[in-house]
Amino acid sequence: MYLRTTLSKNELFFLSDALSFNAQMPSERMAYPNLLLKIGSSIMMCREEGSQTADIDIDEQEAWLIREYAKTSIKFGAENIGLSLLYKMYEILIFLSNQGEISSLDIKSLDVDVNYREKIEEWKKMQKGVNKNE
Repeated sequence: MYLRTTLSKNELFFLSDALSFNAQMPSERMAYPNLLLKIGSSIMMCREEGSQTADIDIDEQEAWLIREYAKTSIKFGAENIGLSLLYKMYEILIFLSNQGEISSLDIKSLDVDVNYREKIEEWKKMQKGVNKNE
């Protein structure tokens, strides 16, 4: 299941840099090519449209991966992109958990703040509308 989230250009640039190479890979091959293509497409869309943000569809494995790179101390100028990415990835993961879609971990008993529950419900309604249009 893919969920749509909006990322800023700075978040996209950070992810493009952070995911480009995995230092622990001896061949130094490009890591995560499918996710990098999505990120690169979003960067190019921002450039072509002059936009500061882009919508991107993220699945569970991609959300866990981005969450691993999203350290709260990472800033780009005044923007705390690490914290922002962390919030967005947890929103996706909590939504998937509440839908019974998490395959990696059983966190269904997680107590989520009411505001997040409302936001997740809005997101669910939006996803239903997006899926109907596809």
